Amino acid sequence: MAENTLTTLIPTLYNAMNVVSRELTGMIPAVTIDASVNQAAVNQTVRVDVEPDYAAGDTIVPAMVTPDPTGETSAGVDITISNSKSYSFGFNGEGQRGLNNNGAGYDEVKSQKVQQRIRTLVNEVEAGLTALHTTFSRAYGTAGTTPFPTAA
Repeated sequence: MAENTLTTLIPTLYNAMNVVSRELTGMIPAVTIDASVNQAAVNQTVRVDVEPDYAAGDTIVPAMVTPDPTGETSAGVDITISNSKSYSFGFNGEGQRGLNNNGAGYDEVKSQKVQQRIRTLVNEVEAGLTALHTTFSRAYGTAGTTPFPTAA
């Protein structure tokens, strides 16, 4: 049975991430990432903190101690990890030898393959987030009606 270890691919993965992570994407930068959350399995629900809007104060009062915060309440929302995607690649010995003898080189082609797999996964995340666009808007009003229908 084949072993599923990434030890030998770690340098290639870092190289590919250095390239792909600098590429511009649409929805992903708009999402809060909490890298400290424990791992979650597919279809497992995770509670995520969502802070409400706060009003800024009008005055600053010099004091020797920090004032007590006034009635702040944090909220949360449950999210579910609903997708799990993977992509594989591989070379046989003859293909690797051919790349090293007459081609771009095995390491370069392997890096390009990993970069493209990461791009494909990024596109999957983008598609998933875009499909959720109606659930995270702060738009006001009723869909299909004229906004601000009365003057003043």
